[in-house]
Amino acid sequence: MESFIAELEAERVAELEAYLVATGLRDYNLTTEEEKVLEQFENEQI
Repeated sequence: MESFIAELEAERVAELEAYLVATGLRDYNLTTEEEKVLEQFENEQI
């Protein structure tokens, strides 16, 4: 069962990677403000 789940996860990651490459979203940089908001979100401050 674990190998089946791992295979499904690998397929989904490959699909997502292909989508990101096709749409030009594979590489991105966050602005300083976006990084700050993300950090606040991760620390449950917002």
